[in-house]
Amino acid sequence: MVKTPLKSVPHEPGVGSEFPLLFIGLFFVAFVYYVSKSTVPVNKSDNQNIPTASVQQRTPRTTIIEYQVQDSDTVESLANKFDISQNTIRWANNMTDNTLSVGSTIKILPVTGVMHTTIQGDSISSIAQKYKVDPASISNYPFNITNESGTIDLTPGTVIIVPDGEM
Repeated sequence: MVKTPLKSVPHEPGVGSEFPLLFIGLFFVAFVYYVSKSTVPVNKSDNQNIPTASVQQRTPRTTIIEYQVQDSDTVESLANKFDISQNTIRWANNMTDNTLSVGSTIKILPVTGVMHTTIQGDSISSIAQKYKVDPASISNYPFNITNESGTIDLTPGTVIIVPDGEM
């Protein structure tokens, strides 16, 4: 068997060399798109973003937690830990200052806002007005208890979360 050398084919600059550049360009565009879609705010008051790869996203909590205060806990550290405002912790626990007692149990709401225990005559509108929010924020909060008709249960004694409510 006789081996013949491979003949080199003349190559014009720019012809056939577009594929690697096209591939690199598409990869770059896909990467930029992915990073832009996978960022979360560092906190609600600034617009800096960090990739989600370095942040564990939490599943929204649906209930109020009964939390036992540990030695190193502060209102600020708990607010950061549970991603709620410091006022939310103070309001839920009728606190007048930031004093926490180690071993005591405090309520941690699932979102920033207030907890309201309904009384006779309450309506979504009256609760919203009391806590300075749009009634829709209460109605649309998915974890408030609803009755058979699908509306929020306003039976006296029912605890309702008022997202972003203020006291």
